[in-house]
Amino acid sequence: MKSDRTIVLPVILILTMSLSIYKCSLSNGYSTVIINIKSQSTNACLDQSLIDRVLRFFAAEAHAQVPSNVASITVRVTAPDMSTIENSYASDVASIVLEVPSGNQRLFTVEAKDSANELLYAGTSRVSLRAGESNTILITMQSVLGKIYVANSGSGNISVINGLDNTINTTVSAGASPYAIAINQTSKKIYISNIDSNNVTVIDGNTDTPIATLTADFPGSNYDSGGIAINLNTNKIYVSMEYDAAVSVFNGATNTLISGTGYPIANSLANMTYPSDIKINTVTNKIYVADWGGSQVFVINSSTDAATPVTDLTSLIDNNYGIAINQNTNRIYTTNNYGDDISVINGATDTVIQNIAAGGSPVGIDINPVTNRIYVANSGDGTVTVIDGNTNSLVTTITVGATPTGVAVNSAANRIYVTNSGSGTVSVISGTTNTVITTVTVGTAPAYLSILQ
Repeated sequence: MKSDRTIVLPVILILTMSLSIYKCSLSNGYSTVIINIKSQSTNACLDQSLIDRVLRFFAAEAHAQVPSNVASITVRVTAPDMSTIENSYASDVASIVLEVPSGNQRLFTVEAKDSANELLYAGTSRVSLRAGESNTILITMQSVLGKIYVANSGSGNISVINGLDNTINTTVSAGASPYAIAINQTSKKIYISNIDSNNVTVIDGNTDTPIATLTADFPGSNYDSGGIAINLNTNKIYVSMEYDAAVSVFNGATNTLISGTGYPIANSLANMTYPSDIKINTVTNKIYVADWGGSQVFVINSSTDAATPVTDLTSLIDNNYGIAINQNTNRIYTTNNYGDDISVINGATDTVIQNIAAGGSPVGIDINPVTNRIYVANSGDGTVTVIDGNTNSLVTTITVGATPTGVAVNSAANRIYVTNSGSGTVSVISGTTNTVITTVTVGTAPAYLSILQ
């Protein structure tokens, strides 16, 4: 594990990067806004000279360079009663002067991007500009890259990758054969399903330490936990139990198993065989479960937790493993491991509307809802298929490591992370250029992964 100084030092400087905005009213109904780029340290051990070297000060005579990965800064001002103001500046800018119409609730958004125009840091603040006022506010710039949690099924632990520099922050112990990961972005709890120990490890995302273990204990359970998902509307955790043909449900507030009539879900449905991946559409309140043994998809009503199979699947789905949902378009995508393609499901009717060719033996899948690009990990040929969700057509194929398995997309930064189970690595892909930026070595046989932002 890195020392605190090695890890925290660059993060503190960047995450507390602030923009001081000075306002003074003009008689023509506009206000002049001067944005000074400077840093604000929250760590007493950081000396002033180092801060000067990291970020430029407007008043400083000798100006240092901003962090090397920042190539440009964009400032955008919006409000319902004014036209949007947006300007971009070189990374060595010392101060920015804008004339902004006076009025209430002007939203200032500041973004720092890299040379590929991909977002690295962002911050916002709402400011009311009135005649005669002079105010100073701070915008805290935060990294949009977050932390990536990787389930290493072969080494029984979780690699935590710092999305900012793609290095390993720490490694956290889990159960036997950790497989899938789901994250509650609000509570910052990370849930990992462990196949061979038949339980779920809960990690505190603030400290990256295990805080609980969840067990689905009911008569006759074989468990073998597989896919896992969190319903943020209800704070319920859903875990697929492959060899019980069922889905267990936990209360996220108490970390306890929900039991009684109707639980576990679908245990009595004879046509569910080996449920695997689970994804939730929080807009429609539907939960989609891939059943790789039965080549079908089950839909669970999250209000009642009652499951029904998607219709018209037998001839279109072939041993499906992964599930991904675009909530903007209400389209669900499932990978067909034996069919070398993916099936597209219309979420309004829950019927398959099209199959799209992928690579060899596709497993994991995820979507960038902003760009509507679909990313498919093809375990059989070491590639990632990129599909345009607007046209359902192939964009490109990206070569990654051996046996790619899991996919996770950071839509804010437009970055894609792919586990390579056969290589013990994670490929980091730029969604802008569709190229591998770097490869991170993790544990043995990494399976699925997820991002805490």
